[in-house]
Amino acid sequence: MLHSYSHKIILNKLRYSVVFASILMAACANDPGNQSSYQPKKESTLTDAQRSAQGKRGSVAPSQLQFGFGDHQQETQEATHEETPPPSPSDLRSMAVPLKEPRTFLGTVPCTTTTQNCDASRLALTFAPSGEWRARITPISKNQEQAPQTDQGCWHVTGTNPLRIALQGYKSGTSARLAFNNANIIHLLELNEVAPNIDYRLTRQADIDPINELNTDTIECH
Repeated sequence: MLHSYSHKIILNKLRYSVVFASILMAACANDPGNQSSYQPKKESTLTDAQRSAQGKRGSVAPSQLQFGFGDHQQETQEATHEETPPPSPSDLRSMAVPLKEPRTFLGTVPCTTTTQNCDASRLALTFAPSGEWRARITPISKNQEQAPQTDQGCWHVTGTNPLRIALQGYKSGTSARLAFNNANIIHLLELNEVAPNIDYRLTRQADIDPINELNTDTIECH
């Protein structure tokens, strides 16, 4: 009888323990704090999950410098390496500031022909902004007077610092290379492919000499 009563007490205690344990487990399961502590937060969308897996590779720290690479940089390099067309003769003539208006220069030059032992000459050289030049050449001879000769052609810019020009005869084939010391003085560098031994200079004149002897001849300089 006593043994049966003791056995009932033990069973009741076991039942109470099981019920208490069940209640405790249910309370823990319903506790929001415990749920967040032991269960990982689920991604709200597939996009969020992919961003988390990629480690935000698309983001860049504000302190990092941005450099352009790829197709855009290649296009920029190709554009930079494109050949720039050379300036036209008219563009080069516009750089010749001393010749932006008609001007006449006068001076003494050595023999203007390829003949040896010829006399020096007095040269009047007139420039037009359109690229034309006219010349009156008067030989300096002690023995006899000689009639002046005329010539004309086109001038072209060959350098800008200092300004250098080349003269090419329209019919005679006369050629010369000149350099501007300033707007009023020209140095003769070469005449008919021969460099003079001394410094020959032409000085700007106050009046323009149109050299009217050549008015009947028309040339075009490009």
